[in-house]
Parts: sequence; structure tokens; C-alpha cells
Amino acid sequence: MLIGLYKKLRAEGFFKQLFRYAAVGCSGFLIEFGVFNLLLFLLPEEMSFPIKSVSIAHTAGFLSGAAWTFVLNKFWSFGTRENTAAQSVKYAALLLFNLFVTNALLLYAAEHLGLSEQISKLGIMVLVAGWNFFISKYFVYAKRRSKGGEKC
Repeated sequence: MLIGLYKKLRAEGFFKQLFRYAAVGCSGFLIEFGVFNLLLFLLPEEMSFPIKSVSIAHTAGFLSGAAWTFVLNKFWSFGTRENTAAQSVKYAALLLFNLFVTNALLLYAAEHLGLSEQISKLGIMVLVAGWNFFISKYFVYAKRRSKGGEKC
């Protein structure tokens, strides 16, 4: 049973996509984490408006990494050339969800668990990468099916 599942996933290119997704994710991580840390260094810890500097740094890093990974995952990991507008909307919805959840988790971990922002960010990024692969593969970049059931 497991061998059959493995062969099916291999035939569908699942492992190739997973490897490419992971490689893109690593490059996106470097961009996101780099921007996050750069802004944490540059921004004052206490700001004069109600948004915390860690949230600004997180959001800027998150969006920088997201733009990079959208393009690379679309064309390289999942090999889609069509439906850019629809995929962009789906990806934006996923990003908004992730942004709110990760900001909440980041603030909770830093303020209530006493973890550093960097350690919290790393753990949260690993968690998000796991669910994002499946959502990306089966929703954001899913190939459309024709009326005969074949993938377009």
C-alpha cells in the first residue's frame, strides 16, 4: 500500500515539486529573515505609534519573501504558466491568512513565552512552510481540469 502511494506520488512529480518548493523556500527564508533582522536592527524598539517594531519588521520581511517565492514557485516548483491573476488572488488570500496568524503567534511567543523574536520567527516559519506546500500544490497553483477530467 505504501509502495503504491510512493509510486503514484513519484509519477505525479510530487517529490520533485517538494524538493523545488523547499529550495525556493530556503531562498525565500533568507530574504524574509534578512529583511526582518535588518529592520529589527534599524527600527527603534519603542515606536510613537501603536504598531510594534517587531510587527513592522515581520510584515516587511514576510511580504519581501512572499513576492520572491510566488514567482519562483509558480514557474519553477509547480510549472504553471497560465492563470496568473487567479493564482495571485489565491496566493494573496493565503498570505493574508498567514500574515495574521504568524503575527499573532510571533507576538504571543515573544511576550508570553519569553522567546526571542528570532527563535519565535524560525519556529513559526517552519510551521507555515508545512501547510503552505499542500495549499500551494492543491489550491493556489493547481492545474485546471478540462471537461474530460484531464489536467490542462
